[in-house]
Amino acid sequence: IMIIVILLSTMAFPGLIGGAMIIFASLAEQLGFPSDALPLVLPFIVLVDMPVTLLNVTGDVVTSLIVSKQEKMLDNNVYNS
Repeated sequence: IMIIVILLSTMAFPGLIGGAMIIFASLAEQLGFPSDALPLVLPFIVLVDMPVTLLNVTGDVVTSLIVSKQEKMLDNNVYNS
């Protein structure tokens, strides 16, 4: 059940700044890692979190453009201005 909870929560957290820290903290606690080790890992999580957030936002924008183009709701004059 832990894997299901982690998979469901990882779908929501990439859009949040620092969302990876929440996932890692809950995962480390469930796996029995000491909470004293979390501050040692946090700088690396920040480096990974920035590109993940960038990719998530870019994917959302591209998906919105594709859907609006397919539904013929995209106004090219407004988009290209």
